[in-house]
Amino acid sequence: MVSDLYHRVPALAGELPALRHELAAWSGSAGLSPQAAQVIVLASYEAMANVVDHAYRNVRGALELRAVCEPDGGSGAAVNITVTDFGRWRPLPADPGVRGRGLLLMRRLATRTDIDATERGTTVTLWWSADSLKTLSI
Repeated sequence: MVSDLYHRVPALAGELPALRHELAAWSGSAGLSPQAAQVIVLASYEAMANVVDHAYRNVRGALELRAVCEPDGGSGAAVNITVTDFGRWRPLPADPGVRGRGLLLMRRLATRTDIDATERGTTVTLWWSADSLKTLSI
């Protein structure tokens, strides 16, 4: 089983490419197909970009990324990704215009997407079952 991936970085756009590459490498070392890795990286990148774009207003903040590969009831390994910020959740606008599709994308790509928004920050959890990882594609 592959080791967990964990990074805590400043919530800056310039940090995201390195995190994306780390997550892609981790996915490969976990034995995931290139297609599954692409889906996981895309959904996770959306969550990370949301932190950079929306979590902090005119203040500096942090972004945490954690990737875990865990047993899934004997059918293989499931993947659990969490992206956490320590800012404030901003409600979705009534008309997001050409933007605002990140949450929809995450929900479509992951087996399950949970969002826990509190006064201390927001955690987005993306989870893929072992069975779904075998058939993922973009």
